[in-house]
Amino acid sequence: MSRFYEVLRQASRSLNDPKDVNGTEDPNYSAVLDEASAPQSVEEAIPSAKEFAADSFDPSLVPEAAAQNNGIGVPIEVVLDRKAKLVSNSPEANVVEHYRLLRTKIMQQRAEQSFRSLLVTSPDPSEGKTITVLNLAMVLAMLPSLKILVVDGDLRKGQLSSCLGISNSPGLGNLLEGKNTIEEVVFKSSEIPFYFMGRGNSKLPAPELLHAAHWSNQVKKLSERFDLVLVDSPPVRLVTDAQLLASGCDAVLLVARAFLSSRDALEKTCSDLQHSRILGIVLNGSASPGNYSRYSSYAEER
Repeated sequence: MSRFYEVLRQASRSLNDPKDVNGTEDPNYSAVLDEASAPQSVEEAIPSAKEFAADSFDPSLVPEAAAQNNGIGVPIEVVLDRKAKLVSNSPEANVVEHYRLLRTKIMQQRAEQSFRSLLVTSPDPSEGKTITVLNLAMVLAMLPSLKILVVDGDLRKGQLSSCLGISNSPGLGNLLEGKNTIEEVVFKSSEIPFYFMGRGNSKLPAPELLHAAHWSNQVKKLSERFDLVLVDSPPVRLVTDAQLLASGCDAVLLVARAFLSSRDALEKTCSDLQHSRILGIVLNGSASPGNYSRYSSYAEER
């Protein structure tokens, strides 16, 4: 992981360089480091940054396949948090482009070795998991015929529903305890191009709900209905939930934050997830435009 820590050192140096700091974009967005340009064919169906930054998401931009519910998706009105660091709230073209690059990298790895479920997690709290999940879902869902589901896997303190302005229930916890069906906990809205599931309001402890094969079985069923299931997760080092969630998902994407995530924390996280397929690490919070945020493929560092 030496390459990733070189990025951390560069981010630290850029914080003290006025030429890098003045006039930079908001460092809280996620992005990708990729020396190769994105294939043109991947980008053809993507709206411009201005379209992403419209006051409300234009339903006409949603691919036809994503707009069809195929018997799943309870209609609900979403009220996006206009203060959240979402691509739909950003007027900056490079913010959207960074997420497109991240999407391209993920799709390339998916083409090499297919996966239908992806857990997004981090070593510790406040490193940008939920925003990364939502922005990634937005750009992924704009690809033709790609049906995306976002699941709030943080059964204790998940913030997905809050970002979307909806109730937590019913959701994943209620599905896992058997009180609701998949059809009752998956929602859709004309305001956003992907489907979503909140954390629910189950009173049972999260580790008990996620243990054994029950969680894995539910992820498998969801993967049969969606092209890609993105699961927002609690921090790996805080509770055992993330490891249980990872055991049921095909792959894992780590999120770290400059000046917050430590090398020891990342190494411990990778050790805890050693039995999972880690696609890479997204670095949030780089202060320099050139180091706006980075993605390092975990496979390249092993």
